[in-house]
Amino acid sequence: MQNARSKTIGLRTGLIILGLIAILGVLSLLRLDAFAVQAPTEQTAASKTLEQRLTDPVTAKYLARLKVVSPAGWTTLESEAQTLIRIGASDGELADLVLLSILVEAKRGAAAFKQAPINQYDQIIDHAEDALSRLKRDSSQWCEGPHVAAYLEQDDSDLIPTLIALYPYQSESYNWAIEFGTMALNAIEAGRKDPNQRRRPSGFDKLTLQQTIIMLGAEQPFLLLQVAAFSKAEGESYEIMQTAVRNMQVCDLGLLALSASDVLPEYVRANIWADLLPELFHGNMPYVIWRVNDYFYLD
Repeated sequence: MQNARSKTIGLRTGLIILGLIAILGVLSLLRLDAFAVQAPTEQTAASKTLEQRLTDPVTAKYLARLKVVSPAGWTTLESEAQTLIRIGASDGELADLVLLSILVEAKRGAAAFKQAPINQYDQIIDHAEDALSRLKRDSSQWCEGPHVAAYLEQDDSDLIPTLIALYPYQSESYNWAIEFGTMALNAIEAGRKDPNQRRRPSGFDKLTLQQTIIMLGAEQPFLLLQVAAFSKAEGESYEIMQTAVRNMQVCDLGLLALSASDVLPEYVRANIWADLLPELFHGNMPYVIWRVNDYFYLD
């Protein structure tokens, strides 16, 4: 019974995030206390710093921003990296540590992120939209409901190592994730320097979002049917949710949601993302699930 419950929770979490901001959700599923770098048994001398080991421009830019935006975070990351370097960790294992630091900083800076200017949110959403567009263009298996359903059958203890393996060092997916980390740091810094007060999304915001989705989906009614099917399945049995997922066209649905964000009035868009993204970073999934089911999915 416990295993079935874990699977259902993992499925809900994965699907909500996929529907929200596509690939960005993969990072949000990670739990820091459930992942440990497996270092080699042979020890080597600690002759280099993290920056000297990971010299690619994408990682270098992120580390440079981390030093400025979160000096304490940088100190902790370098200390942890030195521990791994002393026991012979590979560049790939150090890169995994950098990926995990993105989650730490996103959670640490969630309050400031909530007050970031709307252009900072838009950059992150555009980043997610670009990734989904590439997946669709390449006819990726990640756009197929049955593949995603099978993937999300894993419980958290199995899912986390699988997720981190999606981002091997210097791959396109790794670069995408690190670029997201840099954008998140920029948004956190902007939120501290020029805080924007946000209000809780209202009934008007929900209505505006739903009307926009219906308008954009008018030429693709099958997508609206998939949204409605998942909305009804959420909270039902694991088997019912799995069936709804298998029938989803994941990339098309994700692009529909992000396209809706693009055309929403700026203040509505800002309220919605300021409400959802910081809670997502904080791991407050019960709230995110409730909010998404309330206004992202059709009644």
